[in-house]
Amino acid sequence: MFRELIRRIFMVILSLAPTLSHSVTVVECRDKTGNISYRDHCPPDSTKTATKRLSHGPVNHNPTADDIAKEHPVTLFSVKNCDACDLVRQLFSGRGVPFSEKNVDDDATTQAELKAVAGALTVPTVTIGLQVYTGYSRSALEGGLAQAGYPVPAPPTASPVATSK
Repeated sequence: MFRELIRRIFMVILSLAPTLSHSVTVVECRDKTGNISYRDHCPPDSTKTATKRLSHGPVNHNPTADDIAKEHPVTLFSVKNCDACDLVRQLFSGRGVPFSEKNVDDDATTQAELKAVAGALTVPTVTIGLQVYTGYSRSALEGGLAQAGYPVPAPPTASPVATSK
């Protein structure tokens, strides 16, 4: 569990690193007590367990919602006749966020998945990448989408108001 957390943190750091025109070699090192670290070379008291060469190419500074969904997929757990679930759908549709929906009404497998994700059978429950949101809070969902990098649609432009003289 700890190793996976460290690995994820490392991958996030690498993804946030500025774009370079060359490649970088990163090694995974294990010390005598089994702790793992990632470096450009292993210290003398550790053993190299893996090597990865990372090449940097151009960065897409204007990713689409579909691009972001590959890294941070959005899932809505819902039931029929749920006003809060309808509000979540409207929010995602209005922002152009691709999402999958899982109805938990009569599906024991999906109910078990929801319970594993949220800790309870609560709808609506939304996952944005690894983040979990239960209930409907527009501000929390907007924040989660923004944190994942989903684009915010431009506000509608106001049409000029006719004035009479």
